Amino acid sequence: MLPKVEHRYVAEILRAGADTVTTPLPIDWIPAAEFGQFQRMRDNAAPAVCGQAHIRPGWDRVAGAPYVSHVDVCFEEQGARWQTIPLQYFAGAVQHAVSSLVEAGTIDAGDSYRWKICAYLLPPAPYANKVDDCFQVEESSITVVVPEARSLSEWLAGAQYHGPHVVQSERAEVPVLCAPHVLREAAVIATAAGTLEAGGILLGKLARDVASGDLSMDVTAQIAAREAIADDASLRFTPDTWKAVHAAISLRRAGESIIGWWHSHPQGVWPCRNCPPERRSVCASNLGFFSNQDVAFHRTAFQGAHNIALLLSFLDDPAPRFRLFGWRHGIVSPRGYYIAEQLREAVT
Repeated sequence: MLPKVEHRYVAEILRAGADTVTTPLPIDWIPAAEFGQFQRMRDNAAPAVCGQAHIRPGWDRVAGAPYVSHVDVCFEEQGARWQTIPLQYFAGAVQHAVSSLVEAGTIDAGDSYRWKICAYLLPPAPYANKVDDCFQVEESSITVVVPEARSLSEWLAGAQYHGPHVVQSERAEVPVLCAPHVLREAAVIATAAGTLEAGGILLGKLARDVASGDLSMDVTAQIAAREAIADDASLRFTPDTWKAVHAAISLRRAGESIIGWWHSHPQGVWPCRNCPPERRSVCASNLGFFSNQDVAFHRTAFQGAHNIALLLSFLDDPAPRFRLFGWRHGIVSPRGYYIAEQLREAVT
């Protein structure tokens, strides 16, 4: 269900010694709305049918309207609390807008700049005479999957955490528990692909902790995208890829669904591969990186707030390094995960 947006958003591009440039920003609000709905599920407050989300600007406390400090995702249902989306959500749209301004010659390439976001109330939609309407459209409801109940503490006992340090001041991420065989299978496939990218689809299921009531997610299987079109710096899933995945889900009969995807970055795409070892040891790329193309694909095909992406990077070692990405406040970001031995491959 598309969120309701009552404001248009523009960016003010500020440069030292130059005029401010104002440019409109087309924003994809679906990831933000998905994040808000998923947080409602975590609170155990989501009804069986998702309500419509409303996107509302939060005004800067110092500058005031029309300057935006964040946006809120709100719901009409009583008791549903809003979710805050940080200003960084606009960063990709601003970067794209600035690139267009450079191409148009409005901004010089290489100029440093700052940006601010403004929101302006949209005019009310014009009244349409029902007699003249040719079609009547009714938006369909989306049914939320009901997670299984279990004791999360028992499942995390002995599990190994991998990923960035958890910031305690923020609400903890939904724990992701990954079966070891999923990582092993992906590593074998990616290694065999050599200088080409490899990838696949991740299967799993949601669960709700009987003690806290919060959610967690299991990664129970991967389906290799053998029909995908690959080169050394890209991977394109084909319709046959999705057909194979849905067929595998039916054959496995394990109650799984598509929860994300995985792909590899061969050593050839590593930007620091020719740097000296001492420089590589402190380079951010040594952790593996999500390219703009990776982010665009994730936004297009995996907009659900629980959807994840596993990256396998081949750097100095013959074995790949794993890094997990997911949605945080509607933004694709690195996140942590657990390797849980309790998760065994489903028997078909």
